[in-house]
Amino acid sequence: TSIYKKYLYAVDGIKQRSIFFIESNLSQDPRIYDYRKKITKVFKIIYDSNYHIYLKPHPRLGYSRFLEKYCEGILPDYIPAEFYCTHSFDAIFGVYSTSLEILSKNKKTSVYSLFDLFLNHNKGEEDNFNYDRGEGYRYVNSLTELEKIFKLGVHWLLDKNLVKNTSVYTLGRLMPQLAGFFLLPIYTKYL
Repeated sequence: TSIYKKYLYAVDGIKQRSIFFIESNLSQDPRIYDYRKKITKVFKIIYDSNYHIYLKPHPRLGYSRFLEKYCEGILPDYIPAEFYCTHSFDAIFGVYSTSLEILSKNKKTSVYSLFDLFLNHNKGEEDNFNYDRGEGYRYVNSLTELEKIFKLGVHWLLDKNLVKNTSVYTLGRLMPQLAGFFLLPIYTKYL
């Protein structure tokens, strides 16, 4: 962890209501279903929700250039995502990346994986794709669920201290944990 603190990179001029999005140009990945169409819809949902998207490309694979029109900025690809200071962002999104697991450990920014959204569930792809499911972030299963997240607010954080062995989300940044616990039935009703 000390190496991360030593070389931490802060993005200047981040606008309010911002998303750090890790994107790896997965159009050619045969395991990912309908990538271009779905990722465009994802970016449109975020953009239409009045959030500024800061896209972090993969160092080797680059990013999907067709998404540029939705982005406030394209971040340097040569800096690993783990070395970005993400505290100023409202949330972190990505399809699948080991960076999501590492970034979720800061407990200050909500982290979401869109992995399940891109699987072809009719072909049982989840069985053929070995991907470690992290515990510090949330999986988004549908575009409808994503829209609801942006409608309700992206600041819901997984809090294992409230209820053990369940997927409980609280309003981590917006109010104390206890208040989030009382609002939990309202939040889950809309998902």
